[in-house]
Amino acid sequence: MGPAVLGVSVTQVSLIINTVFASFLATGSVSWLYYADRLMEFPTGLLGVALGTILLPSLSKAYASEDEKEYSELLDWGLRLTFMLAAPAAMALAVLATPLVTTLFHYGEFTANDVAMTHQALVAYSIGLLGLILVKILAPGFYARQNIKTPVKIAMFTLLITQVMNLIFIFGLHLGHAGLALAIGLGACMNALLLFYHLKKANIFQAQSGWWLFLFKLAIAIVVMYFVLQWAMGDASDCVVCVGYKTTSFYATSKALMQIFRHTPNARHADSAIAIGNFDGLHLGHQALLARLLATAKTKGLMPTVMTFEPHPREFFTPEKAPARLSSMREKLEYFKEAGIKEVYISRFNAQFAAMSAADFMQKILRDALNANTVLVGGDFCFGAKRQGNIQT
Repeated sequence: MGPAVLGVSVTQVSLIINTVFASFLATGSVSWLYYADRLMEFPTGLLGVALGTILLPSLSKAYASEDEKEYSELLDWGLRLTFMLAAPAAMALAVLATPLVTTLFHYGEFTANDVAMTHQALVAYSIGLLGLILVKILAPGFYARQNIKTPVKIAMFTLLITQVMNLIFIFGLHLGHAGLALAIGLGACMNALLLFYHLKKANIFQAQSGWWLFLFKLAIAIVVMYFVLQWAMGDASDCVVCVGYKTTSFYATSKALMQIFRHTPNARHADSAIAIGNFDGLHLGHQALLARLLATAKTKGLMPTVMTFEPHPREFFTPEKAPARLSSMREKLEYFKEAGIKEVYISRFNAQFAAMSAADFMQKILRDALNANTVLVGGDFCFGAKRQGNIQT
């Protein structure tokens, strides 16, 4: 029983080993992999375990009656059903990774950066979803014939290769936690291919006619599904922290109404006084800056506005050295609301934003988009690619 379990559980063993690898990576890597794995295990358990449980007794019965034709037809049926269900599920899991992670986990201390990192792991896992489920279909093809040795040997070889890929992806390609997830996905695909190869080699499985037409129709359906999902979902990068899956929302109580943006508007009508910063911890310096912002906005009749960033720039440039956060985005938004801030722009700090020149930031963002009349920043604030701009610029 033990060896048979190992034959279909190499992925779970790899996950345990990956936790050790992840503990040496950027803070949060273990959690990012864990949450992504939870989402990946849902279709794996729902489809793979269910199909494997149904298939094994039928295969055993066909083998006992020495009906090789029925045995092969059962395997063919299981493989087609797996492709038909698992391939679209894998694609949907990758495309919907951000809204799924946001809807299920984005609250409390789970920041937008955690959403982005978990998204990377989930996409990497989804590459191997079809392989993971195929293993649970192909392995019973050996177990029903009392052949436990072959799947176990393949599983041990796959486990070894997966760890080699871990080393390559982490230290060679510097993929971080996403590399660990990718290694598991590719390892599962290799496991399935080796099982299929040995079934064919032993003349246990003979493919039924119509496979190429079946795969062609499936590919068309998946492509159509992809574009429908993309159209229906819109831009996943516009997912608003603490509010939901919208580009703009309002944070309202009986005391205040605050509008939150996850994008930069094309045009502004009201002149604004803007405070720019990360505001992590909301220490006395931050509080003094916001107080001055509100006073300036009131005196000049401007819109009191805050511009902050997600993820923190340090988490983008050097995630392994980034300090732990003192405030979650939810806590910062609560403080802004209570202070009387009317608009908050949460700018996505990515490669495109980091490459923007200081001149473009001032012209396109502050002047054209935000219509800034007054800008307040800390004394050490720098902006633009390679920190070109500062308060003297």
